[in-house]
Amino acid sequence: MPERYDMRLSRRARKDLTELIREGLGIKIRNILDLMETDPFATVPPFKKLKGDLDGCYSRHLNREDRIVYEILPSDEYLSIVHVILMKENYHGMMSFFL
Repeated sequence: MPERYDMRLSRRARKDLTELIREGLGIKIRNILDLMETDPFATVPPFKKLKGDLDGCYSRHLNREDRIVYEILPSDEYLSIVHVILMKENYHGMMSFFL
């Protein structure tokens, strides 16, 4: 069995997930999160390395408006931790999350 990353969702990401499931994106999100647990850098679906204030974060499209934004954190217990920051809306309006 391949090594796995530990997946952790922020409080905001858990809230976003509930809304996106209601919008019918639950299966798509589950498939992407499952992939990210084994390889957060898998190229399908493509991810984007973010720059500037979001340097060190990555994003994957869910639809035209919504993105999964995540970062990879070191861990002593796991290969690494995939920390999902948010899933709803895009990262252009999320700077207040980091302040």
